[in-house]
Amino acid sequence: MPFVTRLVICGMMSYICIDSTVRTAHRLGYEVIVLNEACTTKDLVWNDTVIPAKTVHDTFMASLQDTFAQAMDTRSLRDII
Repeated sequence: MPFVTRLVICGMMSYICIDSTVRTAHRLGYEVIVLNEACTTKDLVWNDTVIPAKTVHDTFMASLQDTFAQAMDTRSLRDII
């Protein structure tokens, strides 16, 4: 029976569930792929400043990329499986 070694992650919210799941999966030894355009988030407010959802999402994808996961789009995923 084959072992699961790779996880493909998508969903919401980029800054909560996706970030936590990817980091935990990496810590547990999985190869992690996060589908960047299959995740979403919302605008956040910090110090009375609205941070647009796109900025929030892009920041979290950038922080996960090459450290905890490969961030890619679904088209790229089709090329590797």
